[in-house]
Amino acid sequence: MSEKPKTPKKRLTTKEQIIARIDKFTAKRDVQHKQAAQLLEDAKNLYRQSSDPKCGFTVSLVAEAKSKQRRADKLGKSIKRLEEKVLPPLKRKLAEFQTNIIPGFLPDTSVEEP
Repeated sequence: MSEKPKTPKKRLTTKEQIIARIDKFTAKRDVQHKQAAQLLEDAKNLYRQSSDPKCGFTVSLVAEAKSKQRRADKLGKSIKRLEEKVLPPLKRKLAEFQTNIIPGFLPDTSVEEP
């Protein structure tokens, strides 16, 4: 059985490409953070409703609250991965692009040799 060849990683060649990727993943992280917070708030309200004696204890409310908590946990893991595994390498790569070369360490190509 032949294995499928891995697709090569996308190479970022300009500072603008890196900034665009950082902005994209930062926006995604922020959206997921808001969604997770909303899911946790909804779960908290459902737990509160299920313990209210006027409504009576219903299993469906507790099950729905647990489902919302699981989805919020899943989003939390995604947020953590973005913050720890995706964004730092991009930021380091951007720093490489923005760092000027120190003369003397690398050959200076701006001066013509006689």
